[in-house]
Amino acid sequence: MQREKNNDYIKVVIVIGEVIGHTDQALTDVWIEYRIRSLIGSNQLVYEGSLQSMQGYKVRVSTERPITNYETHTCD
Repeated sequence: MQREKNNDYIKVVIVIGEVIGHTDQALTDVWIEYRIRSLIGSNQLVYEGSLQSMQGYKVRVSTERPITNYETHTCD
């Protein structure tokens, strides 16, 4: 999957098709979309459009640095 710019949004159905086409594992489109939504929830991906269906939104890699678990813990 080649893109012209890093900030281009990609349709989720294209991402899901690419994942299924490049893996030997038995993955379903529902599981892959679940993982994409998890990455959106953790701010590793951002989206535009409606999350009502997988045909309704596009994603790209977030430009913000996600907060990791070790950054939220303090040592007293």
